[in-house]
Amino acid sequence: MSFALIILFFSCPLAVVGQAECSEQHFCACPPFLRPPGPSQLHFTKHNYGDQYAIVGKSKELHCCIGPEWDSIQWSKDDVPYPWGNYFRRRNSILYSQNQSLIIMDVSHFDSATYTCEARRGEEVLRHSTNLQSFPAPVFAHPPIWNSPPSNVAVPLGHPATLTCSATVGQQYNTVSMVPVHASWIRFGRDVESTPGKVEVEQTWSDDDIVTHLRLRLASVEEEDEGEYMCSIHTDFGLLESPATLEIISEKNGQVTNKVEREVQKILGEQLQIYTQLTGIFQSDPASFEETLEEARKKLE
Repeated sequence: MSFALIILFFSCPLAVVGQAECSEQHFCACPPFLRPPGPSQLHFTKHNYGDQYAIVGKSKELHCCIGPEWDSIQWSKDDVPYPWGNYFRRRNSILYSQNQSLIIMDVSHFDSATYTCEARRGEEVLRHSTNLQSFPAPVFAHPPIWNSPPSNVAVPLGHPATLTCSATVGQQYNTVSMVPVHASWIRFGRDVESTPGKVEVEQTWSDDDIVTHLRLRLASVEEEDEGEYMCSIHTDFGLLESPATLEIISEKNGQVTNKVEREVQKILGEQLQIYTQLTGIFQSDPASFEETLEEARKKLE
């Protein structure tokens, strides 16, 4: 089994079921996934965010993606455990995908609160809180707000890779009114464009054209594809940008090594060699030590 498949297996229990499970209905079963700290350690399989935003009258999903296995996931709202019932005068929230997703069906100002998910597996406990703020749809006149910012991706050479990001822009920026919104992936200062058979750039909309989603898919990663990609979303109210790094990984003796690690090893090796030379010079000829030390310092600079 390849390293990439091992990561996929341990990242999310639903992922091994097949592509049919990877859909909007099973958010936690879809890549990209975080690298697990260990094969059996309870961990988050996707990035969590401290702030979330919702439009009044629309639906909103909060996610708590856990792996590899868990005994229970408990949600709370302002420290009140789910279900909330009449405590908040209304009951319009449901749990889905083995309690990993909390869905608020019809957002109101009562839903603005701090939501916490707590996962347990034996003695292990994992907890995360996010602050949800709601905005009335008619007054959503803000710069774009991240719905899902881009995250770093690491794949083996020759494998496909996908970078994704999405942001809430407001109902005025939809495909009907054609109010301009520019969303793109930027590399080396230029927009990345689709190339048949190699690169696919796709922009889609959801939640009544409030959220714009941007996807960049590379069919087969090559060495020159490695580096930084910028997700950029621009409206009349502001510019939202965030980078993501595409990294090529390789397998060597069962260990994963990457470009950064190789560079660090190279630098440490050079410094060790210089230290050994300086030690030998100092012991044999202390008078010339200062001169040699100055030359070594210039090389390091």
